[in-house]
Amino acid sequence: MHENQWVSEHMHNIVQVKKYLLELQKSICQELANEDGEASFVADKWHNRELGYGTSCVIANGAVFEKGGVNFSHVMVRPLACKQEDVSNPFSCHYPPKASWIYDWQPDPGTEEEQLHTQFLVNKNWIELNTLNKED
Repeated sequence: MHENQWVSEHMHNIVQVKKYLLELQKSICQELANEDGEASFVADKWHNRELGYGTSCVIANGAVFEKGGVNFSHVMVRPLACKQEDVSNPFSCHYPPKASWIYDWQPDPGTEEEQLHTQFLVNKNWIELNTLNKED
């Protein structure tokens, strides 16, 4: 199976997933804007012929949200190399190196970075804090 044939056979699934994710993005933005009550999201659509397209939605200077974003990107990565016998399955081709992140990173004990994380960058329920401040 040629790569274009594989893509065309799976395009329906791709279209359905994109439709769902774009609707989800829209719904999340509406709910967050409703919760904020003052600010609304501004959408910025982008398109790159070689990479794909997407929509960045940003909210700023609201009653609850100082700044936030809900983004969608559809990017297509072409394989760097693919043997002729492998084109029937594009996933067996050679793609760019895998990127990975460590999500449970912790600063070294006793450093200024640890102080920053433990005293200033603590998780807060900003919506609940805003509600409490309005009741005072």
